[in-house]
Amino acid sequence: MERIIVRVPAISFDLTLTYIVVEMVNRPGVLAGVLNTLAGLGVNVLEGVHSRGEREDQGAWIALIKMPRGLTGYRVEKAVKGVDGVLKVRVGARRYGKMLLPPVELVWEVAPGMPVSIWRHMFLSKVYEGLTRAMGAPGHAVFFHQGREAGMLIYDFWCSAMDTRDPRVLLEGAFHVLQRLGWFTHAEIRELDPERGVVTLAVKNSVVAYGRRSDRPLCYFLAGLFSGYASKVLGREVKIVEVRCQARGDPYCIFTSRQR
Repeated sequence: MERIIVRVPAISFDLTLTYIVVEMVNRPGVLAGVLNTLAGLGVNVLEGVHSRGEREDQGAWIALIKMPRGLTGYRVEKAVKGVDGVLKVRVGARRYGKMLLPPVELVWEVAPGMPVSIWRHMFLSKVYEGLTRAMGAPGHAVFFHQGREAGMLIYDFWCSAMDTRDPRVLLEGAFHVLQRLGWFTHAEIRELDPERGVVTLAVKNSVVAYGRRSDRPLCYFLAGLFSGYASKVLGREVKIVEVRCQARGDPYCIFTSRQR
């Protein structure tokens, strides 16, 4: 599968840049008009994302931009406001020391009605590391069982969301949703036999193993999550264990099923 890095313009540490936020009517050609106007002004768009709003006929586009020397935000706002279909334009940033944030509040959703929280991999891995240090070995069992219960609880949601009970579709779909949510940067199903209850998953840069070093596999929460979900999907109790882990120096974290 082709891999593309998706960088949402939420934070910048380059003080030579700024943001533009354009609220517009959702119809063909409006965003093209905005981009053509910016190009005519010599504005370089570095990162941007367009989203529909609460109403399907309206949307908003936010981008991190670099303006040529001498061009003011006021002039950019005035030019873009002249595009047919544009409702509101804001150019600027909130500055905190050397950090820039967009001039509007951002609410993250991966689909309508599906809000998400974004954590840096390094931060979350440090959270797991701190909990393990505080709890010792019993912490691993806690992580596994937390994950397993969560995996079982989300089964009904994914059955409804994907409108299927096909084991292969449910396993592949949910697994790759996690990848798109950033729980790992690469997702691969290496073996799947629903009739025998066999599942082998490979992930890269998991939120648990990322940036950590260990002589044993560390992704207990993910192993539990996969165990609970796969057990519901396959209609039998399976335990998925991590047999390879990047924290141990392996190229991938590998999870495979064992029938209980």
